[in-house]
Amino acid sequence: MLWIILLASCAAFVIQSLAAKLGVVT
Repeated sequence: MLWIILLASCAAFVIQSLAAKLGVVT
């Protein structure tokens, strides 16, 4: 069950960094 939370937080971090990169690019 813990790995699901870890995976979710990792995914959220990746999405956040991707959004930040897109914001910088645009």
